[in-house]
Amino acid sequence: MESIDTEKIRMAADIGICAIIDGRLNIILIDWAGDARYEADPYKGRKVLPGGLLHVSAGETIEDTVHRIIRKKIGLNFDGIYIEQLKTYTRVNRDYRDRSIAVGHFALVPYDKISDIPKELFFPIDDIKEEDLGFDHYEMICDIKERLKGKIWYTDVSFSLVPKKFTLSKLQNVFEIILGEKLVPYSFRKKLFSNFNIVELNEMAEMTGAGRPSRLMTYLKE
Repeated sequence: MESIDTEKIRMAADIGICAIIDGRLNIILIDWAGDARYEADPYKGRKVLPGGLLHVSAGETIEDTVHRIIRKKIGLNFDGIYIEQLKTYTRVNRDYRDRSIAVGHFALVPYDKISDIPKELFFPIDDIKEEDLGFDHYEMICDIKERLKGKIWYTDVSFSLVPKKFTLSKLQNVFEIILGEKLVPYSFRKKLFSNFNIVELNEMAEMTGAGRPSRLMTYLKE
């Protein structure tokens, strides 16, 4: 009979919490606290995504773990936050301490909750280098960027990054930031109204400079 390897494996959740700040896609990174069991820590001084172990004895699901991390490590109420499971990371040597499996997630901070998070936790995602991070978190961040690009036209993820009432130019800016390219306004509007249930409101945005005020819109989830 074939022997079965029953070595215990730690299960963890890591979360890329994203927001658009100052016209750029940002992600939350925290200092790697290290592990007191190891004098030589290869990730000393590096940043990591917020994460933590699944609390098996507490009967947690991986979703419970994600919510606990967002609440306790970031101090953010996860109600209303878009959270999605990204991918499972199983590389044998992904954690120098023990064999572990991480279930990666990403979350999008609603526009009205950004001010609840210390700004120093946010880092522009395109400025992050692999050598700045511990574990396989650079790979996770790259996967998050690709997932957002792939979903933005066929799911409603973009509407988590603007106010409930938004202007067309504000939403187009979100698409351009995620896609990394400029879009033609006429073509963007046509595709947007074809793909999503957008309602133009009888309200105008506050003036921020010269020119005519823009009409406000809202997205109706179907």
